[in-house]
Amino acid sequence: MCEHRECEAALKLAPDSGYDKVALAWVLVRRNATGDIDRAVSLAREAVAQLPADPAALALWCELQLRTGDIAEFTACSDRLLAADPRGAGALAFGALAAATRSDVSVAQQRLDQARAAGLDDETYRRLATTIGRVETAAGSGAAFAPGGAGSTGVLWAALWGLIAWLAILLVLLGAGYALSKSTLKAVGEVTAAKRSAGASTARERQLRRLYKLVLLLCGVYFYASIPVLLIMIVAAGGGAIYAFLAMGVIPIKLVVIIGIVVIATIGAILRGVFIRVQPYSLGHRVDLDRQPRLRALLDEVASRVGTRPVDAVYLTPGTDMGVTERAGLWSSIRASGVERNLIMGIGLFDGMTQLQLRSVLAHEYGHFRNADTAGGGFALAVRRSLFAMIIRLARSGAAGAYNPVWWFLRAYHRIYLGVSQGASRLQEVLADRWAIEAYGTAAFVAGYRHLVTRSMHFDHQVDATIKEVVDGRRPLPNLYQYHPQSSDAAERDVADAIDKEMKREPTAYDSHPSPQQRIDWAQVLAVEHGAQPDDDASIWALFNDRDEIERTMTAEVRARIRENHGIDIAGTEQAVEPPWRTRPAD
Repeated sequence: MCEHRECEAALKLAPDSGYDKVALAWVLVRRNATGDIDRAVSLAREAVAQLPADPAALALWCELQLRTGDIAEFTACSDRLLAADPRGAGALAFGALAAATRSDVSVAQQRLDQARAAGLDDETYRRLATTIGRVETAAGSGAAFAPGGAGSTGVLWAALWGLIAWLAILLVLLGAGYALSKSTLKAVGEVTAAKRSAGASTARERQLRRLYKLVLLLCGVYFYASIPVLLIMIVAAGGGAIYAFLAMGVIPIKLVVIIGIVVIATIGAILRGVFIRVQPYSLGHRVDLDRQPRLRALLDEVASRVGTRPVDAVYLTPGTDMGVTERAGLWSSIRASGVERNLIMGIGLFDGMTQLQLRSVLAHEYGHFRNADTAGGGFALAVRRSLFAMIIRLARSGAAGAYNPVWWFLRAYHRIYLGVSQGASRLQEVLADRWAIEAYGTAAFVAGYRHLVTRSMHFDHQVDATIKEVVDGRRPLPNLYQYHPQSSDAAERDVADAIDKEMKREPTAYDSHPSPQQRIDWAQVLAVEHGAQPDDDASIWALFNDRDEIERTMTAEVRARIRENHGIDIAGTEQAVEPPWRTRPAD
């Protein structure tokens, strides 16, 4: 065998010589300095391609595959080596190890004895015999895997049946979610086709709501009950892979380290997802309703129409938000008198919106209160938070791959849970729409809903264009809502096209709301009339005493968000003051 320098020199003289590549690769394997194994693998690959039946080249390739932990390639190589050199000590030794990887202990021992007779040294023989003995101990006899076996066999079969049951429940939940979604659409369609009076839900719809609650509860319980299974699964997968290497007497350090990192990252993602901390969040700027009597009166009127208690607080935001929440502690959530009802309104929706449209939109939100959609739900929300946190942390840690069984489960469960929870949400939205239609008629509902969709998209375009103009031109922005950017005709057409596309889009199984066209079609079929009121066409802004102060305060918040998130400081024209319409920021 040549020395390193001699082998390098020989290969330079004959760069296409497969034999010189084999000789240099063996030297690199023995030296094992940084980068040597990678270069040896490259040389060996080229040598095997040039000398496909050469025992020395094949033996080198087998050795390298064993070192790098590629068991499938190693066993294939050992079979080729045995075919090329059936009586060689090295070929028989590698063949013994390959048989051991297949748990064929008798063949492995037979080949090892033949290798010894062919000249295998005693030290290598004892090391390989120990490795084969470990495989035999781990595998046991053939009867050990028979159903009903004693000892560890019973545990293995119990674990197998437990895993099958666990996966079967997953499929049942998937089927239940799909069936509920189909049944919901059918029930809504039947009620709409019959032109039933809007308002309270039918007996079938109430039954569907109860079933959704039950399935969501079962999904949540199943998810948290699966946490120990996931932990055991990832530890068993990682530990089993490492034990397999130990049983073969080979420890590929890099691969073992990678396995360890994946196991630790996955366990960390699971545990941190379970015990995730929920940071308190702000609902917006709280309005002092005592200083806004016209708004207070409208809120009370809509609540009376729907037949529920009015909101306790109103919060304004800079964007196009519209929704309701309930806030309560652990005990007050049980006692309705301790629950605070909140309405969130984005002033980006206000331009062009009439008071009749607002009444209809608020009737929809009050319908959620009437149907108890906002009560409870904490458990389902906790499941969604935990699931989302686990997925994000796995992705960030680099452990989200096809090799990770926990990643398979989380992806599958996410689709199931999203399908069930979004199906429940769609039913809630349909029933809330009915209250709005019953209270203020079909025309008001359709007009109010169209305004929400179109104004949201127009406002997003207005904000983007305004911020770009202001930043590029280094201009102050005292009032975002009174600023009119110089939008091009092409940009306006893009917004119009986006609105048209949204209004006509097809529904999907993962929508939280019915599609816009579905909601409008169902409302128009019900065809509920509504008597006109004197202020139906009045602007929403007529309900507030201080529009300019509200808009300037919301603009100041937008400037603050841009500064915090993007490091861009946009100037205002005056010092910010505490507006008289607001009592305090939300907790």
